[in-house]
Amino acid sequence: MTALGRRAALLALTIGLAACGGSTVFRVPRVVDREPQPGDRRVSIDDVTMSEDNRTAHLLFTGGPPWDPNDPCSTDYVGVGEVRNDVLEVAVIETVSGGEGWPEPPPGAPLIACNAIGYPHTLDLALSEPFTGSTVRDLSGEVFFVSAPGGLVELAGLPDGWALRSEGDVEDSPTGRWQRQYVSSDAPTAEDNRGVLDFYQAFGGPVMVSGGDERRSVEIGATTGTLYRQPLSGELVLTWDLDGTGLALVAHEADFTQAALIELAESAAP
Repeated sequence: MTALGRRAALLALTIGLAACGGSTVFRVPRVVDREPQPGDRRVSIDDVTMSEDNRTAHLLFTGGPPWDPNDPCSTDYVGVGEVRNDVLEVAVIETVSGGEGWPEPPPGAPLIACNAIGYPHTLDLALSEPFTGSTVRDLSGEVFFVSAPGGLVELAGLPDGWALRSEGDVEDSPTGRWQRQYVSSDAPTAEDNRGVLDFYQAFGGPVMVSGGDERRSVEIGATTGTLYRQPLSGELVLTWDLDGTGLALVAHEADFTQAALIELAESAAP
């Protein structure tokens, strides 16, 4: 269950405030100093970034209200991790759930309910040495790239006048995805996505990119891809698989005809 799901479940959890008056309330310890265990209450990580010296991983996630020993609905978390085979494996563990450690309310005591609002959190995970890899694996299931991964596919047929503007990680992937955005020198403002070409690559999994209502199968070299078209916006999306690597191109039909986009896809090579 996700952190947000746990928060929603807490709507049904009632806590007696009267039970706390005049008594000492004990809550579970706030610190976990060990490797992740199968029984841990893990929280899915939304994003991972690194410090400039690569000695600290910033783990961003959504959880419950920040820790407050006087708030029965508050939660607490700890980040743990270790580098294994050039991959930084991390986990966010919930050490205190809302309502945990508080006594049962006596009969007739006033009751409250914890809300289901998600709160943004960031945990800083200090590493023993600088992380020189590019892949961070959340043990809850997602993979993040904190720098350009190896094995990127190149577009040999990219037309003259197009240049790389930006690149970065794409969230929500169990195997990792990377996006590169190219812009045309003829359209520097990239109005309505004209003059912009997005190139997505998945590693060992589906690219998880789709497009408009119009779609058809097309031949891309020896493989078959899917071409999407959105008539209202002019967006073209072409997806295909190259030796187990999911790829996608997103362009505007003012810049590429359908045939030209397919030809560009055929030029893709490791």
